[in-house]
Amino acid sequence: MYQIKRSEVLSETLQIEYHGKFLEVKCEMNVAKKMQEYKKASRSVNLLIEESRKGTLDDPKKLGEAITALFILTFGEAGTKDIVDFYDDDYVSMLLDVMPFFNDVVTPMFNDYKSSKIKQFKKNAKRRKIFR
Repeated sequence: MYQIKRSEVLSETLQIEYHGKFLEVKCEMNVAKKMQEYKKASRSVNLLIEESRKGTLDDPKKLGEAITALFILTFGEAGTKDIVDFYDDDYVSMLLDVMPFFNDVVTPMFNDYKSSKIKQFKKNAKRRKIFR
């Protein structure tokens, strides 16, 4: 039997606790469909954070918009709103607390997917050479 598995869905729950308050937000996305958008949004946030560290960020709103875009892509609009409300619009604390989730869970999922696809393409290319 030959089986094709197409869906690579990231499904995680982020739990946040602060002063006895708890929030759970679901992160569900199709890795294949969202890879380009996620890479672009993540790269934008990282570049703007670096500019901010160097003191060359001309408009702080750009960083806020980039962070919001990354959160909406990952958690959806409702989940992002829940997180922002939970942090009482304290974006710095929100970013410091939630960024490890992106670095430790979401980004590795995209990297693993990319690596597996590259490996699959190489394997298929070798097979085509054998049959020529």
